[in-house]
Amino acid sequence: MFCRNNSQQITMMDPLNTIPQYLKKILLKSWAHTFQKIKEERFAVLYSDNHATRPNTPVNIIIGLLILKEIFGLTDEDLIGSLHFDTRFQYALRTTSFEQQPVSINTLTNFRARLYNYEKETGIDLIQQEVEEQAELIAKYLEIDNKKVRMDSFMVSSSCKKLSRIELVYSVNARFVKLLNKVTADNIPEEYKAYLESGHKNETIYRTRDIESKSKLQFLLKQAQVLHQTGSHIGEAVTETKEYQLLTRMLKEQLTEDETGKSVPKAGKEIAPDSLQNPTDPDATYRKKYDKSTGYVANVAESFNVKNSVITSYDLKPNTYSDSKFADDTISKLEEKSSEKIQVIVDGAYYEQDKAEMAASKGIELIPGELVGRKPSTDKLSYNRFSLDEDNNVVNRCPNNQQPIQAYYDEKGKHIQQNLVKSNVRTVLIETSTL
Repeated sequence: MFCRNNSQQITMMDPLNTIPQYLKKILLKSWAHTFQKIKEERFAVLYSDNHATRPNTPVNIIIGLLILKEIFGLTDEDLIGSLHFDTRFQYALRTTSFEQQPVSINTLTNFRARLYNYEKETGIDLIQQEVEEQAELIAKYLEIDNKKVRMDSFMVSSSCKKLSRIELVYSVNARFVKLLNKVTADNIPEEYKAYLESGHKNETIYRTRDIESKSKLQFLLKQAQVLHQTGSHIGEAVTETKEYQLLTRMLKEQLTEDETGKSVPKAGKEIAPDSLQNPTDPDATYRKKYDKSTGYVANVAESFNVKNSVITSYDLKPNTYSDSKFADDTISKLEEKSSEKIQVIVDGAYYEQDKAEMAASKGIELIPGELVGRKPSTDKLSYNRFSLDEDNNVVNRCPNNQQPIQAYYDEKGKHIQQNLVKSNVRTVLIETSTL
């Protein structure tokens, strides 16, 4: 049953009342004194509404701990130790009067599982909602009016590495054989029991020479097909498991049919980027941005003024999610938050003329800061390196400090065109929205 934490008042017997005054001053000047208040009611959906059930561990303490974990880069074990032995942690969470700290490592694990299952069912990330609301409070404290926003994305590595195809197929097979060993060991084909031996993985994967890799991949995929058939014959006790579903997905993504209808391994370039990369993290995908990366892509929106800045919005998606889609999501989010004009500085991957016009109709100005490209080039000509005449929509000087032979505004194409001197009559296009 969900209950709010009403035990926030420090008692007369609180240990803080007995510490020396100079230590109190140190505590009051520390980060712990201004720790934010958590909106507990947001997380009520994670708990039963049956009043006969046991009350939950205070949600504000759990969320506060998870925030402190990220701020200080702690493991769960170090975090629990800090809660029990560091007065600043207790003071920040207002638990100094507690006879016993109410959180264990299992508390954090179980709460994260509740969050994950709720997001999987509803698509709602409660942690994201709470963090963004906290960011709004910080922005208000820093006198940031959220009228100027920078937006960018970056790759986030999955908790797994991108497995080679041989290792991927082997891992999926091994997980399924281990499942069969638990559910119905008698149904494991004799030659597949080797997957249960400790040295089998090294012998199969790490001692395979390059010239053997193709045949080894074919062999493992054939084994996967046999295992899949074995599972389907056993029935729901196996086919409803995650291990069987991953085996099914892997075979579908890794195999194709040749002209005779025989199943053969797909060529590497034929495998989709959202295919299974690692059975321990089935949501991770593959995408190339600057360097090869497996996992997710994070998008952040940072509000700023002359003195301060704070990330007020973020999102995390499989890394096949494009910057253009993130731009759509952010435009919708900003439209809901403000009725005043907002300037959003983005790179070229976010920017499209139609998108910019749609955003402008909602009071949001998209300002592209860089051109689209895989890896920044040292000689790239960014729009902000040109001197522009905003009144006449023309270029005054190029980055080489040369005046153009000719410069004019193309009303139809919505860009400025110029021919530069001493540059072999090079043509440069400048988007008008950069003015």
